[in-house]
Amino acid sequence: MANENEEPKIEQVKLSKIQPGPIGHESLTVDQLERARAIYECVGPYLRTTFEQFELNFLRDANLEQELQIWGCIALAHQSFLQRQPDATDDEADRAFTTFLLMSMGAAKPNDVPAAVWESLEAIYEGR
Repeated sequence: MANENEEPKIEQVKLSKIQPGPIGHESLTVDQLERARAIYECVGPYLRTTFEQFELNFLRDANLEQELQIWGCIALAHQSFLQRQPDATDDEADRAFTTFLLMSMGAAKPNDVPAAVWESLEAIYEGR
């Protein structure tokens, strides 16, 4: 195990070599399943996956409840974006979703996203 004072080692890995983690939970509770379905209704079109795969990914997560909360924030931010921008194109909605996903991971602003766009989406994500 690395010493906490050491910098983490960053390695490049081919996407084809990445494997899903093991399933760590038997199932979602009824409440969690309802929340997952509500989240999926909002963001499913941007995920390009089935609900079953979306649910399975929660079962692989070490902290299922925290992951549901994060996805709930992403869905809420995206719904807020769509309410504020009712004339947004599908491409704009997709880019907003991707940006909210990046924000949820604490990622830095990508070079291809203008600062003003990032800041306005950041305000939505933070509930401002």
